[in-house]
Amino acid sequence: MIPRDSPPPAGRTAGAAAMLADRLERFCARGIGYRSLGVCREPGVSVAAHERLGHDAGCATLGVPRRAIVITLGMWDRVGATPLLLEAIDEAITSLAEAGAARRTGEWNAQLASECVAFAIRSKITPSPSEQAAPTPPLENTAAAMSRRKSRPQVRR
Repeated sequence: MIPRDSPPPAGRTAGAAAMLADRLERFCARGIGYRSLGVCREPGVSVAAHERLGHDAGCATLGVPRRAIVITLGMWDRVGATPLLLEAIDEAITSLAEAGAARRTGEWNAQLASECVAFAIRSKITPSPSEQAAPTPPLENTAAAMSRRKSRPQVRR
């Protein structure tokens, strides 16, 4: 147990979770932009591979598969906020699915999707952009990082 008066562990800076929440909100906004065009994007995965992996509720509601959000947060998170932010994303996906946005025949609305994401994230961590924070890369720019991650040899134990 860490005493309350001890300094935060290395790599944990004040506001880092808030900056991560801001990056996630902007990342989801890009996905919602793709979804408004009728497509979904999975960074680092070809369209054919994405079809084989299958679409999930993230594709239908946010324009980006949930698994891609998990991987992206894993690459960005240095403070351990991923579980809380994934809980927020799951709440947004569920809210949109309940509103009918996940069904191909259901009504999907970019504004509603944006509002659900913002509300869910902000109910967990208040986003705070930083002047020093790296800009959120477009979905295409995370492809190289994801490719490197997938190409690592698997060790069987």
